[in-house]
Amino acid sequence: MRARKKGGADGTSNLQKAADACLRKQGIERQKNTSADAIPYSESGHRALIAIRCAKQSRPINSVLDEDYRREVEMLRPGTKVPHPTTVQRDLIHIYEHASIWVVNYFLVYFIWLFCMK
Repeated sequence: MRARKKGGADGTSNLQKAADACLRKQGIERQKNTSADAIPYSESGHRALIAIRCAKQSRPINSVLDEDYRREVEMLRPGTKVPHPTTVQRDLIHIYEHASIWVVNYFLVYFIWLFCMK
């Protein structure tokens, strides 16, 4: 017996090439895996990214109303609903409240450690 040679990605490259050729003949382009780091879409994740972008880059909350931004979102993921500015504002307040609790706890632990070291 001799070991079989693999022909490509797990031995299926010829099958993948034939399937791609068939799809191209039909005018369909198969989506390639862009990377293992791709973030799957979720509405809550999208809202969090919008809120963080507004906070980090000092963008106005109503920037989600910008027609060019809405076109960009539609181009990247058709059918995606962009949240209303009041939703972005509530998300920012929620993030701020929870982050401020973390900051307070961080400094409490730091000051307790500081005083214990004396």
